[in-house]
Amino acid sequence: MKLQIACKRHISFVSLFIIFFFLMRFTQPTTTRDFIVMVSIYTLTLLIFYVVFPNSESKNKKENKRELKKELKKEKDKVFSLKLLTLNARGLCDMSKNTWLGFEIIRGCDLVGISETKISEKHIKTDKINPKSIYERYFGFNTRWNYSTSSSRSSGTAFIYNKTLDQYFESIEKDNDGRAIMIRFKINNTYLRIIQLYCKTNQRNIKSCTKVDKLKDLILEWVNKGIKENERIIVMGDQNAALNPSQDRKSKSKKKISTPESILIKKLVNEIKLIDIFGSQDNDKIEMTYRNISRLDYILLDEKLTSNLSDKRIIKSEELKLYTDHAALYLELSF
Repeated sequence: MKLQIACKRHISFVSLFIIFFFLMRFTQPTTTRDFIVMVSIYTLTLLIFYVVFPNSESKNKKENKRELKKELKKEKDKVFSLKLLTLNARGLCDMSKNTWLGFEIIRGCDLVGISETKISEKHIKTDKINPKSIYERYFGFNTRWNYSTSSSRSSGTAFIYNKTLDQYFESIEKDNDGRAIMIRFKINNTYLRIIQLYCKTNQRNIKSCTKVDKLKDLILEWVNKGIKENERIIVMGDQNAALNPSQDRKSKSKKKISTPESILIKKLVNEIKLIDIFGSQDNDKIEMTYRNISRLDYILLDEKLTSNLSDKRIIKSEELKLYTDHAALYLELSF
């Protein structure tokens, strides 16, 4: 069709030129007025010609621009799905464990927060095969590690995430004790501030109060800064404390205690109003995440993100139990 229009256009143009040539030849205008009339007629004819046979190339350009605008609008309106997972791995020094986690748990996620990695600086910087090289080289993920600056190997947190998130990456922050790591993304004009925790056990123990308070203050600082900057907050990981002990711990004691076991989780839920998405008012629906006796692992979600929640589940496979005594918490958000 386009070829036919182009042929007609060229044939018509040549025909008009020949007609004008013969008119000039045989009529032989003698005055300036006659010549102006002839040129005017030819010009008018050309204008009519361009209206009847428009330039197909310019028409195609306009069509291409319209198509491009449609594609850009589709891309802008495209739903982005973010799959999150948090897990207390109980150590990542075992290479077979890392391989299994990579294939069975982490590979299907966009961002995974790990608690209790028990990884030190020497593990990451060694030339030998290490957790960092396994997830980056063999699985194609990006990793961010946080380990204690002291000799202690009891802590450690990390983020393992898909490289597709690189385009949304903003910044990352860590504490000095391997207990907390925070990453920020900007997805479809929404800023996300995601914090992975591994809190200390016996948080009310006097000996650990200084470190507990220091971690608490840092987390609250990160969260409040995010709220001030209108970012969406997600706090996840092993809190090592029950939000509501009467529901979150299986106990034979008849005494029911509902007071949160840590100041941090109390402030995050009761004061800042983050949503405990795996919590429930119904005791029968509470799933324990640690050895089936207590719920220590949480994903606390910004209330403004609840409308983005498209899926959530607790993973307790028999294979996972071989490597850790904690369940994995999975969450999917759509933007």
